[in-house]
Amino acid sequence: MNQKQIITEYHLNELIPDLVKLYRRDRKDHDILSVLMILMKDGKYEPFVKSQTYDKLYSEKANYKSYIVANRANGDLTIDRAMTFYRSRVK
Repeated sequence: MNQKQIITEYHLNELIPDLVKLYRRDRKDHDILSVLMILMKDGKYEPFVKSQTYDKLYSEKANYKSYIVANRANGDLTIDRAMTFYRSRVK
């Protein structure tokens, strides 16, 4: 099992700020954004669950071909949501 799988498997929400820092270094490891989205999905974070991103990737109509564009705007939106999720859950 790799580190990202462990983070999602054990719902390690407290690592969100570290994941964000790691991603912001070079913005190349888009799997980090996937991990952030999985944490929000599994945490049933309402702003994420009601988003177009969630609908595209995780709704009943989503499939293995579903994707969102890996651009800076989507990355920043995912990071903003993840940090708000983190602040609402980790004290």
